Amino acid sequence: MMLLSLLATSTNAQEMPAVNALNFKKDILPIFADSCFGCHGDPARRKGKEPGGGLRLDSPESISHGGDAGPAIVAGKPDDSLLYQLITLPEDDDEVMPAKGDLLTRDQIALVRKWIEGGADFGTWKGDGNAPSIDKVTEMEISQAPEGDEMVTGPVDPDTLTREIDQLVGDELNRLGQTPRPEIDDYTFCRRIYIDAIGRIPTIDELNRFIEDDQSDKRASLIDKLLNSKGYNSHWYNYWADLLRVKNVGDELHHAGNFSEWIKDAVRRNKPYDQMVHELVNASGKLYKPGNGATGFYAREKMPLDHLANSVKTFMGMSIECAQCHDHPYEDWTQQDFYKLAAFSSRTHLRVDPLPADEKKFYAKDRSILKQKSFDEWIVYRESLRVKHAAIYGNGTGFMRLPHDYQYDDGKPHEVLAADVLFGNLPELSYSITKEKLEKLPKRNFGPEINSRKSLADWMTSARNPMFAKATVNRLWHRIMGTELVGQLGGLTLEGMGNHPALTEKLMACLKASKYDTKIFLKIIFNSRIYQSKALALTASPPAYFLDGPVVRRLSSEVLVDSFLSLKTETPDKFVATEFRWDGFTNFYEKSQKMKVEDFVRYSIKGPGRGKFQQREEREAAQRNGDMGPRELWRVSTFGRDYGQHRVAMLMGKSNRELIDSANLEPDIPQVLFMMNGPLTIPKDGLIYRKMNSAGNREEKMAILWKSILGRLPKKSEKALFKHEPDDLMWALLNSNEFRFIR
Repeated sequence: MMLLSLLATSTNAQEMPAVNALNFKKDILPIFADSCFGCHGDPARRKGKEPGGGLRLDSPESISHGGDAGPAIVAGKPDDSLLYQLITLPEDDDEVMPAKGDLLTRDQIALVRKWIEGGADFGTWKGDGNAPSIDKVTEMEISQAPEGDEMVTGPVDPDTLTREIDQLVGDELNRLGQTPRPEIDDYTFCRRIYIDAIGRIPTIDELNRFIEDDQSDKRASLIDKLLNSKGYNSHWYNYWADLLRVKNVGDELHHAGNFSEWIKDAVRRNKPYDQMVHELVNASGKLYKPGNGATGFYAREKMPLDHLANSVKTFMGMSIECAQCHDHPYEDWTQQDFYKLAAFSSRTHLRVDPLPADEKKFYAKDRSILKQKSFDEWIVYRESLRVKHAAIYGNGTGFMRLPHDYQYDDGKPHEVLAADVLFGNLPELSYSITKEKLEKLPKRNFGPEINSRKSLADWMTSARNPMFAKATVNRLWHRIMGTELVGQLGGLTLEGMGNHPALTEKLMACLKASKYDTKIFLKIIFNSRIYQSKALALTASPPAYFLDGPVVRRLSSEVLVDSFLSLKTETPDKFVATEFRWDGFTNFYEKSQKMKVEDFVRYSIKGPGRGKFQQREEREAAQRNGDMGPRELWRVSTFGRDYGQHRVAMLMGKSNRELIDSANLEPDIPQVLFMMNGPLTIPKDGLIYRKMNSAGNREEKMAILWKSILGRLPKKSEKALFKHEPDDLMWALLNSNEFRFIR
């Protein structure tokens, strides 16, 4: 039973004087937004659905007006307030509220009680205009034309934005009476920024140069240097490749090298994130054409509806996959909503073989002859043609049909649905057939293509779509701070803005003002006082507010593995590519453009043979790429689509890219055993050994060990350890929590 089918608010809720120090907008509004607005908000946000029990909680006026069944709040008397009674029911009670999503925490319930005790005062809150809005473009002094989605911004001043973020957090700490965290020293900062910006610890030379620098702006200078380095390209490629799940899918002939190279190029060029996403959602054309690797985004997923659900989760942070099979049990999305959204990309698919007309005209006869003559020759013929012809077809018809087993009363199996968005304004579509005419055609007919997929990309990346910016800042914040700014990475809601809505608004504004320039956004955060404060080790009883700095985090698999390079060589990033690198598929695709029909037959008969076909192309590609350096000095990103070959990275928890956000940051027994018993893979002529061999005395040698591995000088209490052999100490330091965590 819906909470507010029982609720209405007393008319004297705002008449009693406030006697507490609560601020409704900061303390209570986030709770209502996260837990109540979904069922009791503006019908326009809910596809026209009326609020539960006739009660809206998204403005003082609607709260005062009440719902269908008597008072919900008795100002000054929480125990007599029905709203408070329902949120404090046992969790197994059928009437406990909220009915959807997580129940309120003890702290949230205590805040609601305190607010009611103080008179249920709304302060300066005027309604949902001050809450997240579907069409709102944050308060970042962004002027937006009435028509279209283009933002007009002035020059971005990262330093000013950094100060504003620090001020917001400082004000919140003051309000809560919470002491700010201390600022970290230069040693801690250097190690942290190398890990977060370029994905490895600094070499001892890099650390010493920073420590010895006496310039007052050396931290800002180092941030700029790292954000424009090859190490940045390597580290952030790993992040985006995991998020986009770059992975070979052999049965469908999707080898992800071209997709991998597209992401690397986007990172190198610092392509704006909204443009990057738009190109992915709207990708089409040949799969292995160099530069067209965005098509791998569609080739990665066999099932179109799964692809849609994963796209929404990836780029908008929303979980709608349940609605693929039935109305969502916890959110307002219906199965019809899901299929209407799917209509934008209907008939988008990967085809690996030549089009039927080309097959019949050019290839069918030879294919049949080769299959009867030699299975191996036929296989080479098939695969070589597929490399040339594999492509993403279909740009969306704007129509979809309900599934054959649709069971709700608002539709019937195979009924035609026109494209529609989950919220906000429907992009303009130019249909060439009406829904009524399409209904009369066979059920497998979805209508002609109208490029509705571009409209989906437009809507998804629009400045008017709050979920795109919200999900992006939530992900980036989580990546470098270790906490959820807004909520679960794949479980955000329209209304939710996290525990500090003003901070979320500001960060969304920063991202939009920078025109989705990831480097500018990271620069703003990295230069902030909050980023450069002591990391918090989360316990069972965390402080009331912990968005005032990073939390202690375990190194990701890639960072852990790449950090060993900083102990081996002065130049860990030397072999990070600065240009497109070929693989067997892109190499043969380019070759195939000059091949005639008879050339494919000749290649199959006189070529390398079935087992060596791809091996030969990979060797030719490697020759084109030139010297890529020894594999033991490659960063994990250099393995690209062959990341699975890096067994240590996989062992240490690297994502297998089957699911979104599936990297494992929790230690397990195999990892512990490997770190304790496996080879450290640091050769005796490696950097750390050469540095120790050049040390003048044992104390200098120990300082080199500590700075190289932990990024700091030894403490006085640790000097008793100097008596041990350097190799034993190296093993102990590499197995310490201090090495394996970001502090």
